[in-house]
Amino acid sequence: MTTHLSPISQASMNGDLGLDYVFAQQEILEQLVDKLSVLGLITLYGDVGASGTTVLRITNWTGAGFAVPFDTMDSETAPIIPKSIETDFDSLSIARLGLGHEETWQQEIINREPGVSLDALVAKVPESLMLTFRQKMTVVGAGFADATGDGAAQWSFDDELDLATAFLEQDGTFAAPNTMRHREQFTDLRTALRGEPAYNTPEIQNAINSVRPGGGAFDFLGFSNFASNDVTEATGAHQGFAWTPGAIGWVVGNSMPVKVRNPSTAMYIPQFGLVIQESADSKVATALYNANAWVGFGALTKKVFPQRRIISKVH
Repeated sequence: MTTHLSPISQASMNGDLGLDYVFAQQEILEQLVDKLSVLGLITLYGDVGASGTTVLRITNWTGAGFAVPFDTMDSETAPIIPKSIETDFDSLSIARLGLGHEETWQQEIINREPGVSLDALVAKVPESLMLTFRQKMTVVGAGFADATGDGAAQWSFDDELDLATAFLEQDGTFAAPNTMRHREQFTDLRTALRGEPAYNTPEIQNAINSVRPGGGAFDFLGFSNFASNDVTEATGAHQGFAWTPGAIGWVVGNSMPVKVRNPSTAMYIPQFGLVIQESADSKVATALYNANAWVGFGALTKKVFPQRRIISKVH
């Protein structure tokens, strides 16, 4: 136990209890882990493409396990012919993401407590990072090569059945798929289901028409469906997408080697490539808080992870 003489000072307490930013760091980590679990993203690990590069290669291969059966031998002494395998890789690039807030010293002195304090930034960084993740996901999903739907027509129930069929007929659908659609695409689906006698039941209508805060998921035909206005548009069509877990992944750069000016007011969250620091500019009398993250997003091969765009007309 440490004896703290009166008056108790921060310098005395710091040795046992640490600084506030240590607890804030854990709070950010827990919030990010909790929020990330609903996005259907996976963390990828691979090899750097070359020395000093920001590209990571994610290896995939086939020719073993479920991809190849045993041969029936012609005789007791027939030789076993070794099988070949196939290898490939996907490349994902790490990029720098940044977020900052700034206010004047006079604002801090005259008006109120710092409006963009470290605590305030802690409370908002997870939301901002999740927004960025979702936006990056929609860009990746809009790049899927295969598509279901018609960019010149509203989404129909037949389109929904075609989407399910595409996943049912493709090898590799080992987990329940997710969809991310624009909210107008859900409006189209609700409208289409009202005209389908087999699905015009109170249970189904309640499931698809219930309001879900934040675009939360509902299940239909095996898909866990999410809604977001971040879904992109191209040539007048919404670019929603469907994927099995693993089709969209992210890579992260370890932020621990970063050397900041004021380590005592900085936070490192290397699991998300994140560094948050506080600084000041005495020339213009301002306080600045900024966050940097080094992450990358991309799609893995559709041979392993089924994936498909969901396209329909913009209202």
